[in-house]
Amino acid sequence: MNANPFTWLESPIDETANRLAAATDAGVPLDELFLALADDSDNRHVRRVSRALASRLEAGDDLATAVGASEALLPRPFRRALAATTDPSLTAPLLRGLAAHEAARHRLKRRIRAAIFYPALVLALLSLVIFVLCLTVIPEFREMFVDYDLELPIVTEVILTFSDLAPWIAGVAVSFVVLTWVLGQIPGANRIVHWLRTGIPFAGQLWIWNAQHDFASMMAELVGARLPLHDALRCTSESLRDRNLARAARIVTRKCEAGVALSQGLAESLHFDRALSGLTAWGEANGALPAALRQAAEHYEQEIDQHATFLRRVAPPILYVSVLSVVFLFVFAMFVPLTNMINGLWW
Repeated sequence: MNANPFTWLESPIDETANRLAAATDAGVPLDELFLALADDSDNRHVRRVSRALASRLEAGDDLATAVGASEALLPRPFRRALAATTDPSLTAPLLRGLAAHEAARHRLKRRIRAAIFYPALVLALLSLVIFVLCLTVIPEFREMFVDYDLELPIVTEVILTFSDLAPWIAGVAVSFVVLTWVLGQIPGANRIVHWLRTGIPFAGQLWIWNAQHDFASMMAELVGARLPLHDALRCTSESLRDRNLARAARIVTRKCEAGVALSQGLAESLHFDRALSGLTAWGEANGALPAALRQAAEHYEQEIDQHATFLRRVAPPILYVSVLSVVFLFVFAMFVPLTNMINGLWW
């Protein structure tokens, strides 16, 4: 049997998909292979999927039927892509394409998380510190100001008013996070999450490029695996995690089925980057569509890398200045009235 070229993948689903594709190409009895995979794997989910597939195959099902019967154990993008196939013989190349695409997706996902994690952590800690100050420290100063009947500057009154509203603000923020997560789990409503996520300053562009990369990478793998263009488009649109872009991809699919070139369909959509449609047009003109799509995927990887590097370099000083400014504002607002009181007593 040919060596699996993706043995380094971290995702357990990638491992299962690649074993499926490689075993199909080599003619290995699939039930035996998946029983061995279930025994060898350290991942509980891989063992579960492998045993389910082995059971179906041993019962006489073909590969497509076995995968279809075990769809509930696969991630939603895998299930949607497999359901979109029109030919059972395309199952193995589709799985190989999905696995190769997942490798690149996981790699970019780690980069995006690494770029966003530190700023998000600092902002969360700063919010927590402000919330604790508003609940514990500022009320003590408020009582002192009232006892001494001090005249308060505007900045102090603003901070005191903000501390009164802090519990409500925190409640709204938590509710917003929970609501966003719930919407992300509801089919159709996750488009709202997409709009919110891509609207985040600095970081939103990462998600936009990541979605473009998902489309280009998946199409490159499927077209390179000799899937017909219409099948590749259908499977790609169903596998996309960005459902807003998936809807646009389905529109492009219908246009291509009506005879429109892929590059033209992409160019006519506002959801696809102009660089992607330009490289696709070059690939169609030179009979090198898979290579052009891979080049587009590499382009978006580079864009994500550059933007992530920019965030890692620019975010820390901005956050440091923001934290120091907030701390200074709170200290200034609380101690100016006391300083004025002491000066009045002194003179």
